[in-house]
Amino acid sequence: MKSLEITTNKRLLIVEPPKNYSLVHFKYGDTRLGFVNLDKANPYDDVIDFTIGKHLHTICRGSDLNEEIAAGMVDSKLSGTVLGEIITKIKGQRITVFKNYKNGQWTYTALDSFISVIEAQGWYWGENPLTYVKTPAEEIADKNKWVRFMSKEECKFLNAESRTFHPERVLIFEIVEG
Repeated sequence: MKSLEITTNKRLLIVEPPKNYSLVHFKYGDTRLGFVNLDKANPYDDVIDFTIGKHLHTICRGSDLNEEIAAGMVDSKLSGTVLGEIITKIKGQRITVFKNYKNGQWTYTALDSFISVIEAQGWYWGENPLTYVKTPAEEIADKNKWVRFMSKEECKFLNAESRTFHPERVLIFEIVEG
């Protein structure tokens, strides 16, 4: 399971469960959220409880994240307050800009701002920025479950993959004081 706690204008928890796990509410003294393995005969034999000590409010799934939702989770301001804002002078209007947490500048979309928070923590959103194609010999070894050494490129790729959130499997929560 991948999880990352970030702070913007809210405290957020981004969680990606392993494949074939589903979100459930269960009760052990207090109500908690967790993931169960749907491939098991009894899914509750393999529960991942990620809410210990946290009160969470569900915001959305990663695939449902849009500009409007993201705008409520990141810092923003009117462009008229940004010095040297050329676009404001040209169009003669004020527009909302959003903080880029990676470089400290401002961006024009809330989604870019949200993704910059994740990237500033050394994580990735959407796709692994590295690519790796296995050789035919590696494919055969993996298929037959033979022991083999991984190349440096494969290790770098797998490390980046372990820090990549896939929006179709991600859940975003707000951590609230409880």
